[in-house]
Amino acid sequence: MIDKLDKDTVMLVFGDHGMTDQGGHGGESDEELRTIFFAYSKGGLPMKRKSEKVRAIFDEMTKDLKQLDMPSILANVLDTLLPF
Repeated sequence: MIDKLDKDTVMLVFGDHGMTDQGGHGGESDEELRTIFFAYSKGGLPMKRKSEKVRAIFDEMTKDLKQLDMPSILANVLDTLLPF
């Protein structure tokens, strides 16, 4: 699938919640609170092309993202302004 993307397309894959081995998904355990986030673009992610400073901040991000981070990340990927 990735080989079919053009250089201007960004593929994002993420879930809204995790799940326990027993199928629970509404609680407070790490398994229920954590999920995957994957982003890929042949042309590079748009926010990494903006400036050296933005690229450095993005590259230093930890593996843990907060749900509240998603609007600003998606706005940058879509190259749009954040609504107030």
